[in-house]
Amino acid sequence: MKSKIIKLSIGIPAYNEGNNIQNILLDVISQERRGWKLEEILVYCDGSTDNTVKRAKMIKNKLIKTRVGRRRMGKTFRLKQIFREMKGDILLLFDADIRLANSQVITNLVFPMSSNSKISLVGGNSMPYPPRSLFEKAVYSTFEVFYESRKVYKNGNNVFGCTGSCMALKRDFAKSISFPKIINEDAYIYFQCKKLSLGFRYCDDAIVYYKLPKSVKDYLRQVLRSEPKVVSMELKKYFGNLVEEELKRPKISYLRSILKEFTRNPLGVSYVSLLNVFCKPFFSVVLRNYKLAWFTADSTK
Repeated sequence: MKSKIIKLSIGIPAYNEGNNIQNILLDVISQERRGWKLEEILVYCDGSTDNTVKRAKMIKNKLIKTRVGRRRMGKTFRLKQIFREMKGDILLLFDADIRLANSQVITNLVFPMSSNSKISLVGGNSMPYPPRSLFEKAVYSTFEVFYESRKVYKNGNNVFGCTGSCMALKRDFAKSISFPKIINEDAYIYFQCKKLSLGFRYCDDAIVYYKLPKSVKDYLRQVLRSEPKVVSMELKKYFGNLVEEELKRPKISYLRSILKEFTRNPLGVSYVSLLNVFCKPFFSVVLRNYKLAWFTADSTK
């Protein structure tokens, strides 16, 4: 008896991603299709002022549907539109500034859901390109600590394994999500999944690559958005104690990871640690005075 072919929708929200939009579209189109059928690729341009729309439309494929938003409304607004329009059994979300590591990424993301009906959300493995500059090497050290925490804690099935650049959602779950005004949409999706007692899996084999920030300004923009303390402050009012419970990393393994990176790159770890300390007093200010422009890291595009 033949197993059911899963129908997939791909959602790609994009803001000024003219440099990479064709790459991610071609990566998706060239994926090896095993057990799934590609129904549509929804590209939602969020008020882009560059050539993102033009370059997306240059890829001639009937599955690509480019939606042009004239005003910049933010990622959560475009995700809502994607959730409404998607028609597949499963929705895969990719950021427009990433690259898929190989031809098996989508198959690997879909497998946990196809093999276990209780799984409604799957997080991929977002990894930075190898660092080149001294600053990138310093930032990369923070990723190494983060990656160890993500992989060890609950075998990766934790909030750190759910990153917005690469995830898969079952249709019914995606359709049920309604975002409030937030900046951490990936964590919100994860906590909503847990709140509804749905299953989550982290897929270490579904690798996508992104660029590290090349400047202090862009690094701080990322920290002010995604640091666990910020996530807790923003989302606790929606999910209560669940947020702090999920954000707690095992202290011993966390400290071991920090020490390991410090021995590799003591100056870089010290420098980034000072930047993180500098940011802490501004967390509450940023959340109270949220502006889209504060969280756009130009050097990662």
